[in-house]
Amino acid sequence: MASRRNRIRTFHPDYDPPELLFILPTDDGPDQDKTPFFVIYDAAHAFASNPYDAWLSKSKDGSKRIEKTTVWLEAGDYFFHVSNSDKPWPVVANFESWSFPHRQGAPLHWQNASDVVANRHGYGLPSQGTATCRITEHELALEYAHIIPRAEKPWFGTNRMDQYGNVGGRTGDSVAESSANRIWLTSDAHKIWDESRFTIIPDMKEQGQGLEMVGWRTHRLNEHQEVLKRWHNKPPSPVEDRAGEYFYARFVWDIFPLIQGFHHGGPPRRLVVYNQSQCKYEVKMLTKAERRIFTLNQGRTRSASPTKRQRSAQPGDRSERSGGSTYRRSAFKKQRLSPLDRSQDSAIAGFQNWTGDSDSDLDDAVLRHRRSTRSPDFLPSWMSNDTELDRGRSRERR
Repeated sequence: MASRRNRIRTFHPDYDPPELLFILPTDDGPDQDKTPFFVIYDAAHAFASNPYDAWLSKSKDGSKRIEKTTVWLEAGDYFFHVSNSDKPWPVVANFESWSFPHRQGAPLHWQNASDVVANRHGYGLPSQGTATCRITEHELALEYAHIIPRAEKPWFGTNRMDQYGNVGGRTGDSVAESSANRIWLTSDAHKIWDESRFTIIPDMKEQGQGLEMVGWRTHRLNEHQEVLKRWHNKPPSPVEDRAGEYFYARFVWDIFPLIQGFHHGGPPRRLVVYNQSQCKYEVKMLTKAERRIFTLNQGRTRSASPTKRQRSAQPGDRSERSGGSTYRRSAFKKQRLSPLDRSQDSAIAGFQNWTGDSDSDLDDAVLRHRRSTRSPDFLPSWMSNDTELDRGRSRERR
């Protein structure tokens, strides 16, 4: 684990005392003791629901602004400020409650990275018959990995992400299952990515007084040293015709588990939540107990949505009650899979106690095991009348 002097801590300044939002290690720069400015800024910007006027500073009052032309951030404490917002500015509850910024567009460096790769290698999806892992370049134990996870197909459709996929006129959330939203990865790379231990970001190199866009690279989010050695700062093989908007959305999906601590502690806080029954985004002041249910499955194979219907217990399920929450586990259901059929969902559980089953689709294999998902025993009063929707499903590797 990185020491405190090798970490960047980002705070919400509108609380007293300021509340910690997220922490990321510093592993980049000439001396491997910094982090790209845009990584911290883009993460905080997404948590703040894509505000037009926002900035990072070194002070709670926002006076020590950090210019957006900054290349590297050193380890230390930073504050993210939002102007023209009621205080405290609301934090997005989870990925499902985050709206893609179509009007602003994805940050230019995300769009430019995709263009640079396409211009260098040409357009057209690579043949899947000669596939290699996009990160390791290995040819064995390959799996399809979804860029925007399959579990987020409802989000994909709601946010009209199909408009960024180049799939010959195909539209709707079916684009989420197309080659435009998938890359080849080895099974271990796929699993580590799905556990949000690393993400894929634009790769920019210092060139004179500015930056030169190179393409893409991996960037670790987890402080485990093996992630640093094996999965950090690795340039993927060409991923032409994969939209920068998809990698940007995946980056946001990868970072949302970082703010679980913010949701799990402290006094009531203002959150942006997505009301499924009314198909609109709302700002709510929620207690700690109400906030927790938005994060139970965030980054773990399924969308964290308190408005989805809890699955009923099945015959043979075992229920245990602990701390006011119900834990149900069904018996394992195993199925043998051939190595070539082990294409699995791009939202694999990093924590195996919170996993469920998943529908087969396209050439993806049937789940090897089934487990039911931890569910809260309550919903906030302001959600009690919401239309119940089917709970998303997930799959687990063994």
